[in-house]
Amino acid sequence: MSLITLPAFLTRRKDTDMTSQTDNESTEKTGPAPVMRFLTLGGAEVHVVERGRDQRTTFSGTTYGFTVHGWTCHGCNRGSDYYDRWEEWEARDKANAHAEKCRAMPKSTAHA
Repeated sequence: MSLITLPAFLTRRKDTDMTSQTDNESTEKTGPAPVMRFLTLGGAEVHVVERGRDQRTTFSGTTYGFTVHGWTCHGCNRGSDYYDRWEEWEARDKANAHAEKCRAMPKSTAHA
């Protein structure tokens, strides 16, 4: 038995599954799981997702592959076009810049 009792907020709670049912439902509706998420000023989420692999050729003639990404705001429905094919850091910067300005609120599920 320990001599020191931890405050309630420091004690470990029972193990729970971190993926909730709402996360699984939103993934099914929107497509692939987001790589990262940002929160708009109104509380909606902006998701950055993978869109596949692409290849680029440098000026020296070297070809290399990279994973392309896009983003979508789930408040105002804006986002990158399918033909916008960015590396992760580019999509992250664009999604974060949008989230800083967007005041859209999350869509209500009651009317869906």
